[in-house]
Amino acid sequence: MTDKRGAGARARPTADEAVPVLLTVAEVAELLRISPKAVYAMNDRGQLPGVRRIGRRMRVVRAVLVDWLHQKPTRSLKE
Repeated sequence: MTDKRGAGARARPTADEAVPVLLTVAEVAELLRISPKAVYAMNDRGQLPGVRRIGRRMRVVRAVLVDWLHQKPTRSLKE
């Protein structure tokens, strides 16, 4: 059986490869399920970890943000 993807084709990216190392504001907003405006507000208040400025653009280090999310468990309404 032959591979139909061709000689130079890559296999499907893994979960880590599919998500970039630096996230845009839109990607952070989608991940946190908030608006981009709320992402900027969190950054202004110093509440968003892993923020890097590249010129005027804001990027967030994915690994730092994910670690931060794992450290901040939310309480359920039943607790």
